[in-house]
Amino acid sequence: MASRPPYDLQKPLIAWNFFLSVFSILAVYRGIPEVYRSIRHDSLYHSMCLGMNLRHNPVVSVWAILFVVSKVIELGDTAFIVLRKQRLLFLHWYHHITVLLYTWYSCAQGVPTARFFIILNALAHAFMYPYYTARAAKVHVPRHLAMAITLFQITQMIFGIYANAYAYFAKKAHLHCETPWENIYFSALMYLSYFLLFLNFFVDAYLRRSINKMKTSAAKGKNIGEELTDYLKIN
Repeated sequence: MASRPPYDLQKPLIAWNFFLSVFSILAVYRGIPEVYRSIRHDSLYHSMCLGMNLRHNPVVSVWAILFVVSKVIELGDTAFIVLRKQRLLFLHWYHHITVLLYTWYSCAQGVPTARFFIILNALAHAFMYPYYTARAAKVHVPRHLAMAITLFQITQMIFGIYANAYAYFAKKAHLHCETPWENIYFSALMYLSYFLLFLNFFVDAYLRRSINKMKTSAAKGKNIGEELTDYLKIN
């Protein structure tokens, strides 16, 4: 495998990302009404600490199960990276594996905060996979769009930390909260690690590169200026 050239998978990659784009958009479309109802008609406490009653909402139940299954399907992203011999970032495989484990773990427990985790993750993917589809099709996408998607992902991690903090203090106050202690600890640690990793990626990919480009341009301008000054002195 190491001696073989990378596979040309442009068309399969376009189809793959397009499929995940459609799925993510539909998941958002089906999931937002449940989140809205739980906050609007019940309360923030109810939505954070009480279950989703999936038995009474078959549509949401089906999409919640499909979302859990999609975490296995999304491992195909890694296969494309490996087959195309692109650099596999720690952030990529760590994020995919831990999300897969936590999603299945939380599904078995019926964690209330999962309604927010699911909708925010699906919303991020509803922007991310269309972006990947365009990139795979070699369509020019403004760099600011990629930055905005990463910033949204960072915001998603901040909310994940907040949701776990809410459940933690609710249980500390002896309020009825159906999220188990071990789930709160694991989820909070997971979201904190995501926040740090995505923040580091944002700094490296966008801020640091921009600063380095500015320094390089400034250095080139300085060299040109010095050469021009020397030329004028000679002549």
